[in-house]
Amino acid sequence: MTQEDINQREWANPANWTFLTYNSPRDSRILVPKRRGVGWTLNFGHTNGKILCGIFLALPIVIFCVLWFSGTHFGKH
Repeated sequence: MTQEDINQREWANPANWTFLTYNSPRDSRILVPKRRGVGWTLNFGHTNGKILCGIFLALPIVIFCVLWFSGTHFGKH
């Protein structure tokens, strides 16, 4: 069985899906097609998927802090 076969079998397994999230450490892909609808979702079972999620969550906070502490206050004239 190839890794591609494992990836496809893991993606098709309903036990790896909870609501809109996908979690399969055996699947080598970081991004997988959504089960319903159009688009992609992160594989939270992959280490790099967790890192990418952390970056997505931290980036707006970092940008806000940089703007705030640089003196660029929102709504200030």
